[in-house]
Amino acid sequence: MNKSFLLLCFICMSSFSYSQKHFDEISTEFFNKYEYNTEIALDYIFETNPWLKENIKGMNNVKSQIKEYEKLIGDYVGYEKISEEILGDSLAYVVYMVKYDRQPLRFMFQYYKSKDTWMLYNIKYDEGMIDEFKTAN
Repeated sequence: MNKSFLLLCFICMSSFSYSQKHFDEISTEFFNKYEYNTEIALDYIFETNPWLKENIKGMNNVKSQIKEYEKLIGDYVGYEKISEEILGDSLAYVVYMVKYDRQPLRFMFQYYKSKDTWMLYNIKYDEGMIDEFKTAN
């Protein structure tokens, strides 16, 4: 009886450990990895979407562009969430300021949940922090 109860507890706990991540958790994990290795961070976030992770050429292009930005704007300092817009129960648009020594970059994430799993739908990045400020005011 005790073994059956323990087995049931283990099964319940393991199912909770594989529960779906909210899009905020995906972003947080992305930036935790980004601090130490941008390529690993990008691999992680692209892996949330089975269709994006198949686009090896596109992933490598993003990685090389980020590396080029880093050469120009210095070391990574941190990040801040600037805005978030949720459309219904299945689409989210989140903007972050990614801080570097010389200037910030704007990262724009679009997340989509078709059934029960949040995934990256699109990622964009640029130097347009002022544009984001203007649209927020």
